This record gives sequence, structure tokens and C-alpha cells, in this order.
Amino acid sequence: MAAYDLVCTTARSAERPNRTRPPHFRLAAERVEPRVAVYALAIFLFSTLDAALTLTMVGAGFAHEINPFMRALLEADVRLFINVKLGITGTALIFLCACAERVVFGRIRIVQVLGWLVGFYAILIGYEVCMLLFGLVG
Repeated sequence: MAAYDLVCTTARSAERPNRTRPPHFRLAAERVEPRVAVYALAIFLFSTLDAALTLTMVGAGFAHEINPFMRALLEADVRLFINVKLGITGTALIFLCACAERVVFGRIRIVQVLGWLVGFYAILIGYEVCMLLFGLVG
């Protein structure tokens, strides 16, 4: 199953809804808003870029991974670091997309949290790019 199918509705299922299952038995992926799908894709791409920038800065010797768990993975094997980072991100995004309209803490919708994560990652990527461009690290 393609990653796109996990995140949002395909054109075929939108044109011809599944009439054999009652609405409460449909998959969560059949009900994901386009905004949620865009947030999830942006977060996953930012996470991938963050991993690449982290590897670049660590490889250059002017930065280190702050997260102890990820640092241990990075020291063990670069491929393991990337696979675990993207695996955790992808798994979390699947659950967050499935629960996008739910409310936490009495008033915050999960879709708002996804939007905040996009903003956080944009700031983080900007910071990392500035560190690389202007040599602010070390």
C-alpha cells in the first residue's frame, strides 16, 4: 500500500464510496482532511531534512545529537539512526492523522498540534541551515 493511501483518500474511493461497510467501520484514512494530509507530509519531509542536516553537522564535527537515545543510535549505525527516526515519525503521524479531529486537554484539537509541529520544524530547519551557512556552531 502506498504511503499516500495511508494518509488521504484516493480519488477512486472518493468517487465510489464503499457501500458494503457501515460508516463507523471505515478506515480512518478514508476521512482525513486534505489539510491534515499536508501537515503530515510536511512534518515527515521536515523530519527527513532534519536527519540529513544533523548527519551533516555531526559529520563536520561542529555539532552533536542532543537526544541520548538518538545519539546512541547514531554512534551505532547511521542507517539505524535514519530508519528509527523516520519510523517513529511515520508511526506517530499515522496515529495523529487518524485522531486529527479529537480534542486533548479539553480544548486543543490534534490538527492544531500538527500545525504547531509544522511551525516548530520550520523554525528548527531554519536554525540548522543558518548554523551551516554562517558557521554559528562550535
